[in-house]
Amino acid sequence: MLDRLKGRRFLVIGRVGMDLTPMPPGTRTREATEMMVSMGGSSANIAAGLVKLGGTASLVTCVSDDAVGWY
Repeated sequence: MLDRLKGRRFLVIGRVGMDLTPMPPGTRTREATEMMVSMGGSSANIAAGLVKLGGTASLVTCVSDDAVGWY
């Protein structure tokens, strides 16, 4: 079944989200003294997965018009 993905082209549409990671690494969220902020989202993960499976992926995404998007 995975062979059907190879060589095919995909358009992935989604939104960007904000990932919060407890710091220092390995710290439980409730015990964290700091949080690392980065951009992420499931649509980017899906596009990356399609490429790893042999497809070609284009990603169309946007950020929100608020504090998260401005970041």
